[in-house]
Amino acid sequence: MTGPRAWTRDLGMGVRLAAGGRTGAVRTVLNAAGLALGVLVLLVAASVPAMVDRHADRVAARSEPAASDAGPGTLSVVGADREYRGQTVRGRLLAPDGDRPPLPPGVAAIPGPGEVVVSPELRRVLHSSGLLELRFAGREIVGTIGDAGLSGPRELAFYEGADSLERYGSDVRHVDHFGGIGYSGFGGMDPGLMLLVLVALVVLLLPVAVFAATAARFGGDRRDQRLAAVRLAGADAAAVRRIAAGEALPAALGGLAAGAGVFALLRQAAGLVSVQGTSVFPADVVPHPLFAALVAVAVPVTSLAVTLVAMRRVTVEPLGVVREAAGTRRRLWPRLPMPVVGLLLLAPVGAVEGVRFVAGLAFVLVGVVLLLPWLVEAGVARLHGGPLGWQLAARRLQLTSGAAARAVSAVTVAVAGAIVLQMMLAGGEEEYAVRADPAAADLTVTARPADYAGAEALGTALRGTSGVRRADVETSVTLRGVEGLPEARVAVADCATLRGTCHDGDVFISTPYREHVEPGQRILLQGTAGRVPFRVPADARLTDAAGFGDPVLFVTPGALDLRPLALRTTAGLRLDPDARDAGRDATEAALRIDPTANVSSERLPEFREDFADVRTAVLTAAIALLLVVGGGVLITVADQLREARRSLAVLDAFGARRPVLAVSVLLQTAFPLAIGLLLAAATGVGLGTLLVHLSDLPVRLDPTPLLTLAGTGAAIPLLVTALTLPALGRLMRPEGLRTE
Repeated sequence: MTGPRAWTRDLGMGVRLAAGGRTGAVRTVLNAAGLALGVLVLLVAASVPAMVDRHADRVAARSEPAASDAGPGTLSVVGADREYRGQTVRGRLLAPDGDRPPLPPGVAAIPGPGEVVVSPELRRVLHSSGLLELRFAGREIVGTIGDAGLSGPRELAFYEGADSLERYGSDVRHVDHFGGIGYSGFGGMDPGLMLLVLVALVVLLLPVAVFAATAARFGGDRRDQRLAAVRLAGADAAAVRRIAAGEALPAALGGLAAGAGVFALLRQAAGLVSVQGTSVFPADVVPHPLFAALVAVAVPVTSLAVTLVAMRRVTVEPLGVVREAAGTRRRLWPRLPMPVVGLLLLAPVGAVEGVRFVAGLAFVLVGVVLLLPWLVEAGVARLHGGPLGWQLAARRLQLTSGAAARAVSAVTVAVAGAIVLQMMLAGGEEEYAVRADPAAADLTVTARPADYAGAEALGTALRGTSGVRRADVETSVTLRGVEGLPEARVAVADCATLRGTCHDGDVFISTPYREHVEPGQRILLQGTAGRVPFRVPADARLTDAAGFGDPVLFVTPGALDLRPLALRTTAGLRLDPDARDAGRDATEAALRIDPTANVSSERLPEFREDFADVRTAVLTAAIALLLVVGGGVLITVADQLREARRSLAVLDAFGARRPVLAVSVLLQTAFPLAIGLLLAAATGVGLGTLLVHLSDLPVRLDPTPLLTLAGTGAAIPLLVTALTLPALGRLMRPEGLRTE
């Protein structure tokens, strides 16, 4: 009978078996827990497009397209970003140009002079940091930036009001509205980085899929024995498959629901996590509808498919399954087409297409999963003799080599993928590294002093700071009105700084600019309230002074009235590497003189910004993957111990020492793990070399990180197995001798 009634009857019987008795319930819970873990990670991955797009939308909404001129409906804006503990504090100085200035997103009103509006996170950390308190000394916090004006809940940001920003010269932008400058997450990304992102997606998600498929086989040996008994009792092969499908359904649907529930709970805590200053709002963590639908369909379908594929021995060799006899040997040739096809897809022929690339990479890694059971079976078949613990482990592996391979398959794929990622990141670090000038300053201080005395005070304070070996301080003003030089600088320095034949009141013309500026010429300098005219003295001399950047003129303080000028002071600091607090002390000294001073490191970033973002995201996801793999191994080992409960109880009853049994349990994990890691290392290095070549990146094969990855991959399963050993005592109780 194969009609609807037969399907209903057999599926119902499978559901009753799944929930029948304590053993069935525990098996179903373990299956559901493993699948829930996979569903959780897949839903997080499905939310990445929304997180990237919404983050880009938030950044675009507060962008500042400059208007042509100031007017009653414009707002003067100056960037005032700061650094705090390696994070960027986004700051803007605001001054209305008229009575109808635009409002930044998330800000209720433009702050007045001496007032600031801060983000919730900046308000929280403000009073715990002496440096931030110095930065906002004398400022009154009058409001909080709303979510619409932040890229994430943990962003450090502020808007500070001012009556005028004229002294900032060309740094001022006049804005008549916010938004309109588009930012895209993955659009326009460097092809090499896009390739790295694709590799990361495959490498990080495939182990989760492998583990989800493995979770569908939890309790498989006991289930196979039950279904083999049903087969021997007269059920045909189709009925056995329907019963198996019914037994797998509760765990599949329960795991799907549990994973979605845990995702919904963790989603609310998304705002508490920040990675290198980047955070997301819970409302932005939304799975893409198409991807969420695929997860909802793929998880139950995969669970059923894995279950039905596993029915081969039950329908072909039911008596051998009931007696726990070794089955037929696995063959190699059916497992080879998958990795071979993957390598053909990755062959360096023509342009690298995204779909072909992802498919080839996935095929090769899935081929690793297919090859692992054959390798483990071939390896354990040659294990003979040795200590008792070794013999017990060998015999158990020979009977259940498939289960042993499944237990470490996710770890194997994860390590192989991690090696590929490490090699690509190593090549990317070489390709996208920022070549810093070895002569560059360790710290750069930029300030807008009210007068030249303030500039001198800043230089004196920095030179007197402990740990500052050298401070090159330069004060300048922006030069206007010179044909061929739309924007240039005039350096202001005393004779001691210029180190030449000089008297206060002298003016020097830089030799490269002698054709642009001549003695007696009238020029314009940027003032705090407009442009200030200045006539170059007739006795101005040429100079080739070095070490001052590239100014057009050198002016001593006595040559003109500096009070109406918008001065800019820049100090390059070289620090004593043995003075750990030198950077903090220098920052504090600068902020005490000028709370608006900006202190930044000229040796950062190490890498190009887009590569640094991808690198951070990949490493964060890799850490999360390790946690998932660790949790998966814990569930897998717990299931294996539960499956072996009767065997362990029998051995204990016959007098086997518990330390010997503990060693055998560890060896049952260690041997297939060793084979898996060897396969992972070979696959990872070979595949990584190929992908690095396809990405046109330099090949860097450093054994240290490769050994670290392999060691981590080995340590997680062994540590988790060791943590389960205390449960051996409970599994060896006399109740374990009972059988059905």
